[in-house]
Amino acid sequence: MPEFISIQRINETETRSIKLDKKDMRIVSLLLVNSRIPFTQMAKEVMLSKDAVKYRITKLQERGLVLGFFPQIDFRMLGFEEFKIKLLLDEAKKEKQDEMLEEIKAHPNVERVIEYSDRWDVEITVLARDIREFDEIDLSITDKFRDIILQKEKTPIIKSYLKDCCPLEFQKDKSYLELLRQLPYTEKPKIKVDTKDLLILKHLSKDCRASTYEIAPGVNLSADAVGLRIKRMLKSQLIEKFTIALNYSMLKYHMYSFEADLSSLDPSTEKRLIDFSISHPFIFSAKKTLGYWDVVIKIMSNSPKNFHETITGLKAHFSEIIRDYQTLIAFREAHFNPFPDALLSL
Repeated sequence: MPEFISIQRINETETRSIKLDKKDMRIVSLLLVNSRIPFTQMAKEVMLSKDAVKYRITKLQERGLVLGFFPQIDFRMLGFEEFKIKLLLDEAKKEKQDEMLEEIKAHPNVERVIEYSDRWDVEITVLARDIREFDEIDLSITDKFRDIILQKEKTPIIKSYLKDCCPLEFQKDKSYLELLRQLPYTEKPKIKVDTKDLLILKHLSKDCRASTYEIAPGVNLSADAVGLRIKRMLKSQLIEKFTIALNYSMLKYHMYSFEADLSSLDPSTEKRLIDFSISHPFIFSAKKTLGYWDVVIKIMSNSPKNFHETITGLKAHFSEIIRDYQTLIAFREAHFNPFPDALLSL
């Protein structure tokens, strides 16, 4: 079985909790904007010593809040598209379900897996070069387990308006919102990368705080050459940002999916939806899809009240175009891999 990264940011069985003081909150906010920020710069921002900042970050990792440091990558610039597969499973065959989930998580094209307590049981996000390759991947994932799959829904992602945005309480740095406004839905040209670039991205996805000196031996380059390649990938926005994975369940956040059928989505309405999503305190991601549902919005809320107000806010702001919608309650993010191994096959 190939080596792969697997992170769980939401898990409703999480029993631990954590309270952050102002210094910790500031550190988390800075890492969300740029998780490669030097300790010396962070120390000045937080008004602590460099050693104190290092200690606090280590404690946040040890306590299970900070799960990893990784680059957010624009997969389209590498020639890959996003697709989603939703499955309704036979609950009487739990062992077969567990076997299926383990195989899905290890699949080189799978970016994330979410389990729901609702209309659907599992949602799989897959990276593929085109619809034909996606069809082949779908068969390779699901055909072996067709006896436990009761229903299946396949959805191509057309645009990503907002990608995995943290809740507002962590958006203390103004540059965070500025960064979000620079990134969404912009079509960027594909970029030429070689094996060295891809290996650097793989190393960064395991720990993007690793220095160029630590990465260099694994890619057979000098530290300076590694640094230049990282700068080039940042400038082209192949690497959109360096950020962190948080255990949102420890902070008492819950994930939901809001999926809407729209009567239309003209450019002005699309811009309104983007602006609404970026500025909203509990919207985690927003994507345009092809299928019955036109948009899929992930909500990260810390109370039923905030979830309810987010839904009613969406319905009120876009009442003229929402024809139908459904909401799903996430049980856990069973798997998140910021750099699936399929990307190494370019």
